[in-house]
Amino acid sequence: MLSSIFTETQQFSQKCGIQQEVKDTSISLADQIVKNLLDPEHNPPVKDFEGIKFANQALDEDEYIFVHDFFKASHLDFPLQVLNFESQHPGYKYNRRSVCERLGLNPNDATPLLVQLIKIRQQYQNLC
Repeated sequence: MLSSIFTETQQFSQKCGIQQEVKDTSISLADQIVKNLLDPEHNPPVKDFEGIKFANQALDEDEYIFVHDFFKASHLDFPLQVLNFESQHPGYKYNRRSVCERLGLNPNDATPLLVQLIKIRQQYQNLC
């Protein structure tokens, strides 16, 4: 199951150009870091990561739960601890059932909520 989730996520990210965007951004950031390390007097330091900015508390907490749920379903416990603090919102609580009830998802399905949403959206697009 984990391999199919990974494959679907990889296909989706390739289709939407997410992988290329992350790769381009990473290369640019790495280039800035190296230039700053080699010649700090003539190259500005790279800005620190500011964390996840939540504009709409309820919707953004749902997004946080989707990421949290994906890590949890993938048995990636270390990223969960990092996510709690790097998001700068360690107070958010993981409540899968609440999100499932609001969005009409199946809380008993072991598939990550994010993958369930993607499948529902794909089904909807196929109807149009």
